[in-house]
Amino acid sequence: MPATQPGQQQHLEDRLFRHFRGWTWSERSRDTSSWLWDFGYDIQRHGLRKWACKDCILVNRPTIASFTSSGLQNAANHLWREHKTPAPEGEKKSTAQLKSEGALKSNQPTIASVLKLDVNKPTEQNIANNIISRFDKQHFQRMLVELIVSSNQSLSFAENPTLQEIFDYLDPSVSIQRANLTARAVRYKIIQEYDRHRQKVIEALRNSPGALHISFDGWTSRNKLALYGIACFFRDEKNRPCKIMIGVPEAHRHFGFTIGGEVLDVLHTLGVGPEKIGYFTLDNAENNDTAMEVIGGELGFDGRLRRGRCIGHTINLSAKALSAKALLFGKNADAFEQQSSSAEALSDTEYARWRKKGPVGKLQNIVVDWEVLYHLEAILTVFETVVKTLEGYGHIRRRKQGWTGSYGNIWDVVLGYELLLNTLEEYKQLAADFPDPEHFRIGINLGINLAWDKLDEYYRRLDETPIYYTAMALHPAYHWDWFDETWAHKPSWVEKAKEMVGDVWLSDYAHLEVRTSSSRGDDEPPAKRPRFFNPFEKNSRVPNSLPAHAAAIVGDEYQAWQTDRDASDGNVRDPIGYWITKQSRYPRLSRMALDFLTIQPMSAECERLFSAAGKMVSGLRTNLDAEIIAICQVLRSWYRAGLIKDLDPLLKSHLESKHDAGCGTLNDGELALAETKWLLEGEDSVSEVDDTSQQQQAEELVSTSEKNIVAAFEQHKQKVIEVLGEAPGLIHISFDGWRSGNRYALYGVCCFFRDENNKPCKITLGLPVVSARHTGPNIATEILDVIESYQIQDKIGYFTLDNAKNNDTAMEIIGGELGFVGARRRGRCFGHTVNLSAKAILFGHDADAFERRISGAEPLTEAEPLIWRKKGPAGKLHNLVVAIHRSDLLTGMLRNIQQEAFNKSSDPKLNARKPLNVILDNDTRWLSHLYMIRRALLLRDYIERLIAHHRIGFEQQNKAKRGGPKKSLTLPFICQPENQLSDKDWEVVEIFAQILSYYEATIKMLEGDGRIRKRKRGWTGPYGNIWDVIQGFEFLLEQLERFKDIAKDFPDTEHFRININLGWQKLNEYYETLSDTPIYYTGLALHPAYRWKWFERNWTDRPEWIDEAKNMVHDVWRFEYREAALPGQEPPAVEPVPKQRKTSDNPFQEYLK
Repeated sequence: MPATQPGQQQHLEDRLFRHFRGWTWSERSRDTSSWLWDFGYDIQRHGLRKWACKDCILVNRPTIASFTSSGLQNAANHLWREHKTPAPEGEKKSTAQLKSEGALKSNQPTIASVLKLDVNKPTEQNIANNIISRFDKQHFQRMLVELIVSSNQSLSFAENPTLQEIFDYLDPSVSIQRANLTARAVRYKIIQEYDRHRQKVIEALRNSPGALHISFDGWTSRNKLALYGIACFFRDEKNRPCKIMIGVPEAHRHFGFTIGGEVLDVLHTLGVGPEKIGYFTLDNAENNDTAMEVIGGELGFDGRLRRGRCIGHTINLSAKALSAKALLFGKNADAFEQQSSSAEALSDTEYARWRKKGPVGKLQNIVVDWEVLYHLEAILTVFETVVKTLEGYGHIRRRKQGWTGSYGNIWDVVLGYELLLNTLEEYKQLAADFPDPEHFRIGINLGINLAWDKLDEYYRRLDETPIYYTAMALHPAYHWDWFDETWAHKPSWVEKAKEMVGDVWLSDYAHLEVRTSSSRGDDEPPAKRPRFFNPFEKNSRVPNSLPAHAAAIVGDEYQAWQTDRDASDGNVRDPIGYWITKQSRYPRLSRMALDFLTIQPMSAECERLFSAAGKMVSGLRTNLDAEIIAICQVLRSWYRAGLIKDLDPLLKSHLESKHDAGCGTLNDGELALAETKWLLEGEDSVSEVDDTSQQQQAEELVSTSEKNIVAAFEQHKQKVIEVLGEAPGLIHISFDGWRSGNRYALYGVCCFFRDENNKPCKITLGLPVVSARHTGPNIATEILDVIESYQIQDKIGYFTLDNAKNNDTAMEIIGGELGFVGARRRGRCFGHTVNLSAKAILFGHDADAFERRISGAEPLTEAEPLIWRKKGPAGKLHNLVVAIHRSDLLTGMLRNIQQEAFNKSSDPKLNARKPLNVILDNDTRWLSHLYMIRRALLLRDYIERLIAHHRIGFEQQNKAKRGGPKKSLTLPFICQPENQLSDKDWEVVEIFAQILSYYEATIKMLEGDGRIRKRKRGWTGPYGNIWDVIQGFEFLLEQLERFKDIAKDFPDTEHFRININLGWQKLNEYYETLSDTPIYYTGLALHPAYRWKWFERNWTDRPEWIDEAKNMVHDVWRFEYREAALPGQEPPAVEPVPKQRKTSDNPFQEYLK
């Protein structure tokens, strides 16, 4: 075991007691003469004394091997099996070492003895040899793994005694060769794979040419594990965007400090130094603030400045304020939701409560006032578009519609805010001009105001970090022109954005050391701007005027680029490719641009991680522990990213082994065929062996499953470390918390970076468990551990996180640890911000209280429909949908009415249609309210017929003796007049849908991964661009302003107008936080099509904003990039992006045009 320095020794001891909370150094000195104590820590608790492996602590294993002091033989076996540590000369060797050296004699039966064959007879000798030769142990084990996977069984299924008897009956070789798998065997294989590949990941992160961006989030598994997924986004050596998971630690307590600690552990394990850390994209949870404080404090930066906010989370808040809570349910939306949510049947009082909510409440009950729902559907569609646009990771691909581009671009976040806010403004005006009903005037307007407020709240918070301004400012198609024009009325905003971007430049990039290179750089013009299919680009308002082109750089690169303009810059839609071609001309500024343009606008990668982990932790796998969940998901991410290409034969399909026999190595195409089904799909599991004999058998196996898993992870991790180390820029991080089904509190830590070809990459770094409370310090500790484990502390860029306050604290700690200001590295998940704004529109000012009031597992009370009905038309719609959805009779009648209409139609297309059911909304996803409204609007005519038929049938069944209806008769809920939607109610709901449609459009544009791909309808481009974040805010705010005007034209529009204003305010709140970090200003300002002209055009009335943005970007350039050392490599050729089609159905993409 290598010697350690005093400082390192203290660090290792701190790590030891993080794993063994409540333990202390042993106070007993007896029995320490054994050589084993030189390789283990002596600790005690409550009279129990343990040996804890020093090697496991040194390599930062997710689980540290420990044994009681009375069972040190197990410790000796562990040292030999896991670390190949032999007993010193003259000391007693372990059983495992002796067996490995062939010193043990075996009394195992043979085929000959079992079948009673005399091998001295040639015939019987041939029979024995044929039986032995035909049995392939590895082939059998792979088939057994596939059986377990295909049947979704726990791996302990193979240990079933009856199944083992069947195996022995069919072929005694199974037991003779000990071929049957135990759960521990597969567990060992998984860990072994991780250990084998970890160094590759460390190298990949180390070699990344730019910053490593991080995203993390928490999740609770089905078996109650609190896991945190940590994703890393970076550029590889060719500047291709990459994303991987770098860790999934368990966080027992969701404090920011715990989360930050877990993230730091993951980063430390992969050798990620502070100089490689970029920015973080997190949701809006408060513990993320604390975690960022911890991470920033540990890594030496201001966590707040590195904390981006997940725009999807913000959009969710805004949309809920609009559609299901505020616009739909009024100002006290949360209380209403808390009162009205359950899985049981609605009572009469509950229906009455819904009825008071207007058309939406009635739509759950009855079908009259539909017009309201059409508008609500339109609004929510915009929200949906924005979320889907921004939930990628920036990888350029050919999309389904034929265009090539990327989703999830950081520069689209601001644009998403602008689109949603503008959409809500329009519907405010619509609600004001709407004649009747009262709920449209009050409900819709209030919902739109709440949604607008929620969006505005987070829009204003974009300036907490330079992420968004930098991405926009360095986008060649936007530059500062977008800010100047869009924020012309807010010059102070523009000034602040410029100040933040300038600060990043001066502090991080202006002084980077540069090696000369002979690359062609500017000889190849950037690809022409393709015409995007998505209408989100329509209103991006690329600046009309271009400054004179500067032929040569004079002095500072950042200042020179301000005047170096090409006529084609306004057509650039791939700013990453643009800056790759500019690396020789602007070596430092291009580094800064590529670092910021690869930051994630949303922490969606963590959600994808949790989805995969959720499938893994099935009902039969609740015994899975956090370590195995984490390692499997991390390995899955590494394989998908192509960082590791070889796999242990046991983990391969037996069908794939035939292919492997014919080829030595796998290329990228063949890799997909060779990936393990259970590993990639997250469908395998491990459980402990309870039977004593089974445990004894497992002890005798060379490999156990837990060891295999850890060993695999460790083996592959080094490759990831190498990739991250070679990344040419910063590595950006996103993390978020999640609770697994087996009750583990996990934090997913994702990493975004550029590979050696400057292609965007994304991987999972880890899923640490936050076992303590989810405070910022706890979160930061976990994130820092992940960063440290991958050795990328010095490459960390920016973080994209949700709006949780513990993320602020975590970023502060992370920044302090890595040597930067955490707040400046903290980007905010645009989706989370949109969520807040949408919730404000749907649920009103007190959306959270409303959600709590209607949320729960208890049966609905009689008052719940009344609560929903108070929320206006949307509440009525909810009541109606619930009534139909929960009644088999009404559902069947609705389908029969549709089918009858289809059969009578002369249109062959209608004849071929199939009946549809209503869509039930839920209280967690604002998009569910949009989908409910859309379906209700589509089925409106049939729902109205359903109500009429239902009332006629009910009255016929309840006639009095004289033929008329009984006087004491109470009509069915959906037939009662107060529960029915009027035409005006439907109009209000329709406006809600229109507003949320803009939110949807913006989210769709910003939830990508930044990779350029061919899209569905033929266009090619990226989604999820960081430079679109500011424009996302502008787009949404602009839409909300338009809806504000619409609300004014509606009679009795107070509720409608207030909700729109609340949604606008929420967006604006977070829009103003963009200045907390240089991420967004830098991303937009360094886009050649935008530059500072965008700021000057859009922020004309806010010159102070422009000044602030310019100062921030300038500081980043001056302090971090201007004199930074850069590797002297020739930038690879960048293929031009195909032109995009002119047609488009995404309003946010049209806005970007």
